[in-house]
Amino acid sequence: MSSKVLAPNISFIMLKPDAYKRGLVQTIRQRYEEEFTIIAEWTVKFSFNQLTRFYTKPNAVIAAFPAGFTRDPMDVIFFRGEGAFERGQKMKHEIRRQYGRPLLNEFLLHCPDHDEEFLRQLVVVKEARISEPTFYQIEERELELLA
Repeated sequence: MSSKVLAPNISFIMLKPDAYKRGLVQTIRQRYEEEFTIIAEWTVKFSFNQLTRFYTKPNAVIAAFPAGFTRDPMDVIFFRGEGAFERGQKMKHEIRRQYGRPLLNEFLLHCPDHDEEFLRQLVVVKEARISEPTFYQIEERELELLA
């Protein structure tokens, strides 16, 4: 089922290890808080298998990811707002242009590209959760999707 049916204006960002290393977590978070309503968050820690399911890339590509992707906890922040996928993606690219260092493989954050990716990745971030979720201003249908 499409997230457009379940949650038409919800998406998430996952803060990558380089965002923590460079002290950009609050900067990135504030940008999303200014544009959207934060509705939930929790911390994940991926196994290699979970990471391959999250990104659906060949194992050799995943193996080349920085070690922090399977070593370090990462925060996942869910947000609500009109056009969450499109606007969330636009903000991700703006942040990466401003702060990212692609030659050093520093991309800072992830945001799903479309609703099918959101649903697939949601399964993995729920499975990889290592902290209790925190919910804010969440609607019942959103709680059912994220809990």
